[in-house]
Amino acid sequence: MFANTAKNAAARAVAVLSALMLAVALSSAPALAGMFDISDAREAKLGKEAADAFIKHYGLYANEAEARRVEAVGKTVVEFSDRTDIEYNFYLLDTKMVNAFAIPGGFVFMTRGIMDIIDDDDELASVIGHEIAHIAKKHSMTLIKADMRNTMINLLLFAVSKDPNVVMAGQMIEQSRQEVFGRRAEIEADRLGLEYMHKAGYEADAFMRFMRKLARVEQNRPELLEDYYYTHPPMDVRQTLVEENYRRIGLEPPEEKRGTAKGRLVAGEVCPEGGGPCAGVVKGPRGELMRMADPGPAGDPYLRALSAAAALNRLFSEPTAFFDFGKKTTGDRAELLVRNNRAAEALPGDLAANSAASVDELVDTWTQNLKLFIWSDIVGREM
Repeated sequence: MFANTAKNAAARAVAVLSALMLAVALSSAPALAGMFDISDAREAKLGKEAADAFIKHYGLYANEAEARRVEAVGKTVVEFSDRTDIEYNFYLLDTKMVNAFAIPGGFVFMTRGIMDIIDDDDELASVIGHEIAHIAKKHSMTLIKADMRNTMINLLLFAVSKDPNVVMAGQMIEQSRQEVFGRRAEIEADRLGLEYMHKAGYEADAFMRFMRKLARVEQNRPELLEDYYYTHPPMDVRQTLVEENYRRIGLEPPEEKRGTAKGRLVAGEVCPEGGGPCAGVVKGPRGELMRMADPGPAGDPYLRALSAAAALNRLFSEPTAFFDFGKKTTGDRAELLVRNNRAAEALPGDLAANSAASVDELVDTWTQNLKLFIWSDIVGREM
């Protein structure tokens, strides 16, 4: 009895080993290379179905200006990609989650959450470039084909071994391979995304600048990045590899310069000497103009100040009169407007840091400070 049991166990072990070897061999067999090829038309159909599902679930963000901005930057970057023979579609999803992703067939999605922390078109191009690279190199299609191949292999494994455990082992082998591929795909998308946006004429430094910004969001509001890190490697790993990508295209990796933004206004942090939360500030040549203590959607007052400084610098690059300023109050928050464009937002958590009684009063104070800044700048240039 024992001899028969041992013999059966040995035979089963041989069958299991043979089945697993079959799985490994089939998963990389050249003969299967073209069996699961998918045409561009089929890829577009699959992508459209998936895109419709995402839009139905999240809804589109009702901001036509931002949607047009995403599309304009996206189509510019596409022209310098490795795949220009398909139609690309760009969408803005109405969710606070910080994420961007690509779907086979030329569908690129940005979320309202990620747009909230993007300061300029250069940073936008860095994010879109990464996603376009996924489409150009058909990363998602490779995974889909791998799933199809894995399904066939599992059927063969069960037919040979009659053992569900062998099928499970085969699935574990394939899963580990897909995880390795997914990591390599993200690394390749970073490399190509930087190349695409640089060739398209956008500032290459923005690629690293935005990655560092995501690292700050990760530190302060990790829940907003839950979906993002489901599909992207840790930020510290990516930053190290991206530094090499800069050198590959003949550029030096940009040094981190905290507290600076393009233009005449700069952002910084003010931290209590005895400890406690830091506040973000917007400063001009003569000192502080705005202070933000509420973390806001990005989870970091400094990021709010950085965004406000960048927005104001863009708006002030055109002639600005005192009557161009405005204000819009909604509930417990108020927006500071310049030519009807939102430049900054006063939140309830900002009041104590500014000794303000209301968000309306705070926006009025910020507006007066900015008017003084503009007047001082004009006087300074005329002297």
